[in-house]
Amino acid sequence: MYKRQALHLAAANGNLEVIQFLADEGCDLGAVDRFGRTPLFEAALNKHVECISLLKNLGSDLHVPPSTEASLLCSATSSGDASLLRMLLLAGANPAACDYDGRTAIHLAACSGSQSLCQLLLDYLDTEDTPIRSMKDRWGHTPIDDAKQRGFTEIVEMLKKSGKPPSIASSTGSRSLYDENSKTASAFMMMGMGL
Repeated sequence: MYKRQALHLAAANGNLEVIQFLADEGCDLGAVDRFGRTPLFEAALNKHVECISLLKNLGSDLHVPPSTEASLLCSATSSGDASLLRMLLLAGANPAACDYDGRTAIHLAACSGSQSLCQLLLDYLDTEDTPIRSMKDRWGHTPIDDAKQRGFTEIVEMLKKSGKPPSIASSTGSRSLYDENSKTASAFMMMGMGL
């Protein structure tokens, strides 16, 4: 049994009208298929930013185990797929999720010297709750250490300066609606530029 529902297919195909119709009819927004995918996960994997936004507004979540979440983020980062990385983050993937070695996507972005991937991850990473300097892999290396070791001085400076201004993160650590809408608008713009 596949356990896939019409909502999974609508999300995978980017069909906003069907998603809204099914939600209005009471369809389970958190339905998980046999692959462990929710409709929001399908929308993210297929890079449908409008569907991601709609599903999140309707209350859907990724429902991905932390190890899978880390694997997806690290894979998108190591392959340089900024578009998939952006969609996963927009859908609510935890940018601080780490693999079995304690490495995160920002470790890999720092190792590659990619300023754009580092900045994308920093835009979603709450560095007040998870300071870059505390993100150590099993060898005790931080993303800053990785960038230093490879001579990426711009990345080192970017990571050292990271931290959210108080106006972006509330005192409870949750993002403001303005911040989320800004990210959605930014995702639309970047998709239009082919990033």
